[in-house]
Amino acid sequence: MTTWQRIRTCFTGVVMILFALLLMLTDASDGYAIIAAVLGTSLVVRGTGTLIYYLTMARYMVGGRSVLFKALIYLDLGAFTLSIMDVPHIYVGMYLMGVHGLSGVIQILRGTEAKRLGAPGWKLSLTHGVVNVLIARA
Repeated sequence: MTTWQRIRTCFTGVVMILFALLLMLTDASDGYAIIAAVLGTSLVVRGTGTLIYYLTMARYMVGGRSVLFKALIYLDLGAFTLSIMDVPHIYVGMYLMGVHGLSGVIQILRGTEAKRLGAPGWKLSLTHGVVNVLIARA
C-alpha cells in the first residue's frame, strides 16, 4: 500500500466516523435524508471517477468494457438513491440490504476463487463477504 493509499484510507475512516457521530446527534427523520444523500453522492462520485478512468485508460485495456459497465452501474445506483429520498424509509432500508447482500455474495465468490488460485488474502475477502451478508440479513 502506497503512502497516498494509506492517507486516503485514513481520511475515509475519519469521514465515516464523523458521519456516524452526526447521525447519532440528529433526529431519525433527518438521519434518513443524510444517509440517502451521502450514499447517493458517494455512488455518483465513484461512478464519475470510474468513468474518467475508463475514458483515459481502461478503454485500451483488455476487459476495459467491464470498467465502463461498472461506471454506468455506479452512476445509475447513485442517481436512483438520490431520487428516492422522498419515498418511505422501508424502501431505502430494503435497498441498502440488497446492496450489502450483493456485495457480500460477490466478496464470497472472490474469496473462494482466490483460495482456489492459492492467493494469500482469501480469508479476509471471504470474511468481508460473510459480514456483508450478515449485515444484509439483520
